[in-house]
Amino acid sequence: MESSLSELYNLIKQIIIKANTCYSSEEKNEKNKSITLIKSLIESSFIKQLKAYDEIIYTSLNAIIYYYLGAFNSSNEDPSVCEGPFTQSIKFFNSLPTTVKIKFVNYYQEIFNNLGIIYYNRGEIKKGLEHFAKAEQIYKIFFSDLSSNKENIKNKFIFSNDLAFFINNINNDSTKNMLFNFETTDYANNKKIFEHNYTLTIFYFAQAFTKLGFRKKAIQFCSVTLKRQIENNEYDIKDAVNNCINLSDFYLESQNFAQTEYILRCALSLIPDDKTKKKKLRAAVQAQLGKYYLERIKLALLLKNKNTSISNEKNMNELLNKKKFMIDNLKDIKFPEIKDVQNLEDVKSLFRKGNTYSKRALEVFVMDGYVTDHIKINQTISQLYKYLIFFESDNARIFAMEERRINILEPMVKAINHKVYVIQWQEISLELAEIFCEIFESNYEIFRNNSKLFEQNKVDEINKYGKKSLFYYEDIITYIENEYGKETEKKFEDFITIITIKSNIARIYSKIIFLNDIKQRVDSLKKSLEIYKQVYQLLKGGKDIFGDKDELKENLVMCEEMIGMLPIKIDKVNRGEEFI
Repeated sequence: MESSLSELYNLIKQIIIKANTCYSSEEKNEKNKSITLIKSLIESSFIKQLKAYDEIIYTSLNAIIYYYLGAFNSSNEDPSVCEGPFTQSIKFFNSLPTTVKIKFVNYYQEIFNNLGIIYYNRGEIKKGLEHFAKAEQIYKIFFSDLSSNKENIKNKFIFSNDLAFFINNINNDSTKNMLFNFETTDYANNKKIFEHNYTLTIFYFAQAFTKLGFRKKAIQFCSVTLKRQIENNEYDIKDAVNNCINLSDFYLESQNFAQTEYILRCALSLIPDDKTKKKKLRAAVQAQLGKYYLERIKLALLLKNKNTSISNEKNMNELLNKKKFMIDNLKDIKFPEIKDVQNLEDVKSLFRKGNTYSKRALEVFVMDGYVTDHIKINQTISQLYKYLIFFESDNARIFAMEERRINILEPMVKAINHKVYVIQWQEISLELAEIFCEIFESNYEIFRNNSKLFEQNKVDEINKYGKKSLFYYEDIITYIENEYGKETEKKFEDFITIITIKSNIARIYSKIIFLNDIKQRVDSLKKSLEIYKQVYQLLKGGKDIFGDKDELKENLVMCEEMIGMLPIKIDKVNRGEEFI
């Protein structure tokens, strides 16, 4: 009888091995053959004969065979065909005694993961989550606050290589020993696979919560997935680094700056030191570090304007420095501490880091081939200068930095196809308009206070910035207004953008300098008045759409003041009493 049982078992084993070999093939026909082999095994008399010998072996092999039927069907165009075999496999496993059942822990994990994916893909996300939770529960049963003594017992019982401890707790049946040596040692209770399956469970949780729109929850699972993949050396460099960048986006938005910097340092450490390899991947991390240092400078400005510091803001200090997770085997990467910016040199240090990383990224993300990335990185550099200016008091250096921003942005807006890169063209044009406007208005104030010292060539230089600002504002306002007109549901932020741009245009026209030409000065003032009246009518209409918002009230008051003041100013200029 024992010999016959052995023969039956070996026959079944050979069929399963052959089916696995077929499934590993790239050929579709071979993959289909794996399913045919498993189905023939289910329909054969071999398995039924086992029941007469031993119920446990019969049940275990049925569970394993149905598992393979489900797994081999996973590449089917309709993955739901896996559901029946996986469900049947679970029923067989569940009918085993507990002492036997736990030896098949890896099968349980994989089946629940697969069923979860089936339901997820079908749109039954809640049901999918329930199955991922079952897979997670299996892991936590064995890895939940166990004492060191229980940990030793657990590892000996669950992950014993020779299975002697386990087999002796059932009986001394040599065929059972053979069965479990074939199945459990190679797969069913393999500790590496146990950890790998749990990593997949966490990854699937992240996908499901992303689909449901629970971003914070999804990020938690993404972080754990990344940590486990790197610690268990189960990662692709490109995927891991891109995951680091995606996670840093969330932490940066959340102002969890220490975690942002840490995860980006980890990303760099995963990339080979050889600078000729993974250049694009390295550049992507460097571009993200440029953004990170820009946000650090923005925070420094916010604290400066509030006349406070990180150390004085307990909640902010905790948020900035909160440690969400660390990757244990990247021990050379220290978790940073975000400290107060003490002086201009500290801000410049942040600027230099952000600027250096951004420029390194630009060496890879050139305009020819990487238009969008090239523009984004240059916009980051421009913004680094913009926020550094707020800490600078020297007018010459401020002017030099504004000119640097123009030299960064203007070549790009001239080079890109406005119809193809609409958003980029709009963003750059708006930023250039604002830069030229800032330079114009700051010089205009200097002129107002010292107008007698200014000759025509200097006035022309000031006006040049005002006219360049008008060029970019007027270039984009028509497009923005047309797009706003197409919106069936009006957006307040789009409406305010139109109001802001038109108000800026009106303000510049009211300040363009004409030393010796009263008519041109009057025409410019009339143009300003006309635009303020347009803005006023837009704001009144905006109240009907968006309600009595404070921002609308403030703009209405400003428009009323300008509409009342400009006719008086025009009369004075006409009479020669005023020319500024």
